[in-house]
Amino acid sequence: MQMVVNEYPRGYGKVAAIENLDSDLLVYRKYGWLHNYALLHLQDELAELQEELEALDRWELSDGNETLLYSRRLDYDQPRSRRKGIVAELHEKLAKYDDALLRWQKVQALKRPTKRSQRNVYNLISNTGSLVQDESDWIHEGPDLAALGYGGDHGWLNARLEDFLNLISRAMTKVSLQGMFGIISLYTLLDCILCGDISVQNLKIVTDSLGP
Repeated sequence: MQMVVNEYPRGYGKVAAIENLDSDLLVYRKYGWLHNYALLHLQDELAELQEELEALDRWELSDGNETLLYSRRLDYDQPRSRRKGIVAELHEKLAKYDDALLRWQKVQALKRPTKRSQRNVYNLISNTGSLVQDESDWIHEGPDLAALGYGGDHGWLNARLEDFLNLISRAMTKVSLQGMFGIISLYTLLDCILCGDISVQNLKIVTDSLGP
């Protein structure tokens, strides 16, 4: 039986469990630079094979066996057919290149997350202390991020988190004892939000009770 969110210890498991509650929190890096780098290298490897084939054709025409240019079967029947080896490598690299090209096209088509979703994911990671800084800096890579969910403000948890964080901000500005108790209550409230035990209506009541 799967654990509820507040049963997960701090760490990757906690972040994964919270993200699983709302598709608007599914924000990940595209790694555009790495995709482009890999494609550029594959592209040049294919260019080298093309140059090798063209050079072989020219050699066969001038100094080799011109008949091999007209018959694949005769060429491949040769004990050491260079063309056969090049074409075999071409099949392998073209399949790899085409697959990478089409997959990158799909990734590129993914929309970017809204600033709200990006901010909420950052706050979740930061406030729960689940990831070390070096492993959570990716959330700041705005142009390189992809939203797997709606990418809008449709998620129920996304909206509750925004209200909750505003609530925290307002409570932190209070210096009275009442304000301190309010902060403690708010952290308890977060557990309720993550477990789905509090409605948006009840959250609004708590928000209003704190005043402007």
